[in-house]
Amino acid sequence: MANLCYVKVVDMYACAIALWINNPIFFFNRGAALTKVWQFRDATFDSYEAIGLEPRYLLAYYRLGCAYFESRKNIEVVRECFIKALHLNPNNEDALTSIEVCLSYL
Repeated sequence: MANLCYVKVVDMYACAIALWINNPIFFFNRGAALTKVWQFRDATFDSYEAIGLEPRYLLAYYRLGCAYFESRKNIEVVRECFIKALHLNPNNEDALTSIEVCLSYL
């Protein structure tokens, strides 16, 4: 049931993106929903779209790192995403914790 809700959310954000293609928040939020239904490749695409629209969008880098991590991508690539997020906001506890998790995998 929960997955069905996230699929509907993905569809709703697709509609919003069709109307407002230059809104990075829509791409970010759809990427978040995509990770909930295990569509990590599409989630990384949406994260890159959000970053392309707003290069300083801290949460998009964090979401990108999470999507790469969940899809079991190269841990160095994952770590770089979280480092970029931390660079944008040095006080971001989530990014710092995620970097520590990545380091434990190296």
